[in-house]
Amino acid sequence: MIFRQVQEIIEGKKTQTRRIVKGTENFKRYIPDVDTPMDTVYTEIIKDGDKVGERIKWQVGRKYAVVPKRGQPQVFYLRRGAHNLPTLLAHEAQHSELGSWLDWGKTFEYTPSVCEKPYTWQQNLISKGWNPLYIHLIDIDRQRLQDMSHDDAVAEGVQNRDEYKQLWISINGEQSWYDNPDVWVLEFQVVKS
Repeated sequence: MIFRQVQEIIEGKKTQTRRIVKGTENFKRYIPDVDTPMDTVYTEIIKDGDKVGERIKWQVGRKYAVVPKRGQPQVFYLRRGAHNLPTLLAHEAQHSELGSWLDWGKTFEYTPSVCEKPYTWQQNLISKGWNPLYIHLIDIDRQRLQDMSHDDAVAEGVQNRDEYKQLWISINGEQSWYDNPDVWVLEFQVVKS
């Protein structure tokens, strides 16, 4: 899942995100057994004007990798205190003095006897104390964008609704705020590794 506010997620300040509802997206409540509802947003697959299937987009109970921008690798972060460094994101570290220490982007040819796959740069990061950043979806709701409360804005990782409005406009454009679209409200927790 793409996020601009990665640091706020790591620090536990951001626990919600809003995404514009697109025309082919729908909501289902699957109840595999009475005690475990799994709310799901799915996208209809249309071919020649007919619905031929559906694809799950988001589902309560699933884990999602956090990425800072479309097309970039998953976020890895170094925990505070490890190697006496503050929290640092691997995609930022590649351009810092740590870049050579991380062997950024390198695929290692070393293959342990217990593993069939090559040793990747992601495994290298993990071996040096870095953690992949995942979120676990715990709730899905649908509402109008401007129906958010002050508490919702804080859960979005900002101080108040005005600050959230500015963040929204910077990502989606000013007209999108005033159009007040339907949005999916995705609530999540950071998966501790």
